[in-house]
Amino acid sequence: MISGKGINTSMIMAGLALLGALWAASQIPAAAAELPRPHQVVQQATAQVVDFIQANRQGAADQGDNVAQLLDILEPVVAFEPIARAVIGAHADALDDQQTREFTRTFKTTMTRLYLDSMMAFDIKEVDVIPPETTLEADADRASVEVDVVAQDDQRYRLSYFLGLDDGGNWKVRNIIVDGINLGRTYRSQFDSAMATYDNDPERVIAQWNQLVDEQ
Repeated sequence: MISGKGINTSMIMAGLALLGALWAASQIPAAAAELPRPHQVVQQATAQVVDFIQANRQGAADQGDNVAQLLDILEPVVAFEPIARAVIGAHADALDDQQTREFTRTFKTTMTRLYLDSMMAFDIKEVDVIPPETTLEADADRASVEVDVVAQDDQRYRLSYFLGLDDGGNWKVRNIIVDGINLGRTYRSQFDSAMATYDNDPERVIAQWNQLVDEQ
């Protein structure tokens, strides 16, 4: 099981989780076309992510460039803006529109950077995609995808992805639970704590967000 040591541990596990699910999708046989659309969305992102990792694992490219490239891959399948708004949570009235946009940009970059670090280090031994128990209803706007990932040290992780339809009808990841750790709640708790530390000043929280995450 994963110890709850803070948002940095959780973020790293989120990165492992994302990589695990994308890698798993690449192992799904031709019958994958019969899987619910959320599974297909994950599958379609797989080739890009796996190619990116293979091309950059041994490279010496600037991390900022790698983050930007990975973000281009993730944005179509991760609902960064709704996730960031959920992290802000009860403090929404304390941020104006510009501050909300600024936090979203910062949050998105931080998430992607930690995904990148974890993906470069994680070595997958085995992945088991858990078939859906029920058929996804035609009008459903929420779905979950569960995956078991086994690392080379035989540590097993249960990953639960929660996806939703955006306004354009596209399935996007909105939350991840890794071995019982709800990453959405972890982020929100971190933001709550930061607001308390910085006297409910969102500008200071935004300015310190990267450092706050790294210190956890």
